[in-house]
Amino acid sequence: MRRHKATVLFLQETHFKVSKFPNLSFACYSQWFHSGSHSSNSKGVSIGLHKNCPFMLTDQLCDVQGRFIMVKGRIGQHTYTFINLYAPNANQIKWLQHTLDLAVSFREGITILGGDFNVALNPLLDTSSKKSAHSQRALCSLTLKLARSHFIDVWRTFHPNTRDFTFFSQAHGSYQRLDYLFISKEHLQLCSRSDMGSIVLSDHAPIFVHVRAPQSFCKWRMNEQLLSYPDSKSKLEQALQLYFSVNCSPGVSPNTIWDAHKVFIRGQCISIGAYEKKKRRIKITELMDRIAVLECAHKQSLLQSTLHELTLCRESLKNLLNTASAKYYLHFQQRVFAHGNRASKFVMHRLRKRTLNNFVHKLRSPDGTLAFNSDQIASLFRDFYQNLYNLEANGPAMSPSRRESRCREFLDRLPLPKISEADTTHLLSPFTIEELITAIRGSPKGKSPGPASHILCHFPGNISPPLTPIVQQYSHWQPIIQRYDFGIYNPDSQRG
Repeated sequence: MRRHKATVLFLQETHFKVSKFPNLSFACYSQWFHSGSHSSNSKGVSIGLHKNCPFMLTDQLCDVQGRFIMVKGRIGQHTYTFINLYAPNANQIKWLQHTLDLAVSFREGITILGGDFNVALNPLLDTSSKKSAHSQRALCSLTLKLARSHFIDVWRTFHPNTRDFTFFSQAHGSYQRLDYLFISKEHLQLCSRSDMGSIVLSDHAPIFVHVRAPQSFCKWRMNEQLLSYPDSKSKLEQALQLYFSVNCSPGVSPNTIWDAHKVFIRGQCISIGAYEKKKRRIKITELMDRIAVLECAHKQSLLQSTLHELTLCRESLKNLLNTASAKYYLHFQQRVFAHGNRASKFVMHRLRKRTLNNFVHKLRSPDGTLAFNSDQIASLFRDFYQNLYNLEANGPAMSPSRRESRCREFLDRLPLPKISEADTTHLLSPFTIEELITAIRGSPKGKSPGPASHILCHFPGNISPPLTPIVQQYSHWQPIIQRYDFGIYNPDSQRG
């Protein structure tokens, strides 16, 4: 264990009873979780974690016979589930299917399942004799159960055609691969390699999997409650006025000013939000201390004035706590709106299953190799669609003026409706500040995407002057055609 420097250990056949769990005092492994039987010490499984692994336990499930242990907890900002199995020598497939159902209901976050299955899932690759005591139908049902549970054999993924084994049977004189390590399908990209050790001290060879921690991204969300406070709203309005008065100059692009203002106003919202949060915490602490004092005084005196003051303090504290509840309620509404008008736990569960079923964990490249990394899979999709929709590659090269002429000829032949000259002149005229303010005020609140929509709806007078040049920049049809000319139909293309 020290030589391989493993962070998480899965041990099987520990031969510990429930009443006789040892106090394993390894210098490198400080946390241990055991499962054993009450009547026999022939079984037993354990999970050990390295002292440098900041694992915080949240839930645990043990088998009364000592056949499995499931541990759930957090390492940093991510949730991990470790499942260690030791299947019996008889009725392995039925037992494994039942245990997989328990594992699916218990798991959360990044799930790693491993142990001694006592059965070779693929006799052609996992046994030296290429035979199995179990029927092909039973093995297929277990393999299908693992696939539907979204578990991937990590070692077989990195060694798809390698015939190597973890156990040697003296009685049958044959080798088998009975020990497996699985990971949830959507987290396969976190695995960098998987190796198999040698049969030395035990009659089984160890399996190693290198799993890296996923990157953590903190997504900022606009706190809409800041716009309901008069003081906070006044500070944001003053900040916007100061920003645009300093940065709006003839030499600066309107797009740059607009994009930079989003970063600026986000910093202002974070600063004001932190100040309001600190002020609310101080107020809550003061009210709770005051309530404790008033409660003690009222218990002794039973004065009506003390009770009235105590009631007022409780109401003030309740109002402060309701602000946090209102924030969570707004976030809940946002999630419901994002998932549709008929959101429910059942639908969310179905959507989670559909996401796992549609997750692409591997893809075959044109040269025949398999890609498991998410970046490589995304690159293969990008290259495929670039070649599929590259119209220039399907026909002769054409100059921009010739291409525009052919597109106009094609569009002129279509019976498209036309507008009058007066309407055309009106539509092509530049937008005015008054029209932009009217459009912003007329838009429904809470329906515009992004945090910038809240600023637009609450400060149209401050936002409209710098926003007008940006809108006017895209009010003419010619720049838009130049940006989207790749999506216009190519008359020379013979593809439908």
